[in-house]
Amino acid sequence: MATPYYIPETKVPLPPVDAEVLSTACDYCIVACGYKVYRWPVAGGKEGGPKASENAFGADFPVEPLGPWIAPNQHNIVLHNGEPHHVVIIPDKDAKYVNTDGDSSIRGGAIAKKCYNPQTPTRDRLKSPLLRMYGTLMPVPWSFALDIAAEVGKHVIAEHGANAYGVKTYSYQYIENTYAISKYALRHINTANFTFHDTPSDVTSTPGFRDAGFDNFGASYEDWRDAETLLICGTDPYETKTILFTQWIMKGIQNGQKTIFMVPRRTAGVAYAEKNGGLWIDVTPGTRPAYRQRHRPHHCGEWLGRRRVDPEMGSTTSGNPPPASARGRATRHGSGARPGASSRPPALRTGRTGCWARTSSRSRSLQGSPR
Repeated sequence: MATPYYIPETKVPLPPVDAEVLSTACDYCIVACGYKVYRWPVAGGKEGGPKASENAFGADFPVEPLGPWIAPNQHNIVLHNGEPHHVVIIPDKDAKYVNTDGDSSIRGGAIAKKCYNPQTPTRDRLKSPLLRMYGTLMPVPWSFALDIAAEVGKHVIAEHGANAYGVKTYSYQYIENTYAISKYALRHINTANFTFHDTPSDVTSTPGFRDAGFDNFGASYEDWRDAETLLICGTDPYETKTILFTQWIMKGIQNGQKTIFMVPRRTAGVAYAEKNGGLWIDVTPGTRPAYRQRHRPHHCGEWLGRRRVDPEMGSTTSGNPPPASARGRATRHGSGARPGASSRPPALRTGRTGCWARTSSRSRSLQGSPR
């Protein structure tokens, strides 16, 4: 069998002035960068020209590096209304939110290649449900497949109860999808056996933050840019949420933000933070919770050039680190603070099992896992 090989494209068409323009968002991660889709028929061979008056971008080519140029991975040919159409998908240069600089990650920059085209590797996609009959998977109509799934589901519920019917889905997608499948599981099936892709049950994926009394996923992108100190545990957002890093966190670092990475690898994001005054805490996998609980109050306090935190008081102290019995009593809301200490800046608890780092009232935490 011949070995497949890749022949790169040497020419990418510009969309003509009358190309249809659609808005979409990248679905590779939770950042949700905005994109524009330009679509026009292949028939007739119509393409845009290099002058601003000749293309849908309204730009003279060549353009500046972050201008509306098209890479080969940003072009594809798809079927629309039964006819081949060009599609060009590039970052939305007019975006007012998220990717405000009109840039993209290497993943989002290639979402055009996800569109089905039988001349590309997407030819392997299933185009209909498959049912195993006599040991062979056979294509069947959707209506037939759904009838079978419904009957099997009703049998399971009748014989074993609703909780025997499990539903596992994604936790971030367009609201039309997440709402529909959540309503299906929780109202129509009425099962407790329901969860999202990254958890074993319908619980938060960062319980340490919730135990501390705040919603760590409630931060806005401006929070990650404007925080004076940012603790990032278990992930490098440059690798996993690139635009969040390059267009928000990097701007904070360039403005003096102290960024702490607690990851076992010196990644690209770590290297950039260290070069700009940040800190990398290299931990052995599996020991991070214990390390944070025992050592971070001391090490981070020294590194930040501030005194250590007394989490019971919600203030700083130059004395010894607080005893274990004192940890966990203060939150950003000040609960557990000693009388008279309410006017002092609150300590922030960060991490799944909890550690304390003194920054300011504008400090934020980001914890996650590669998606």
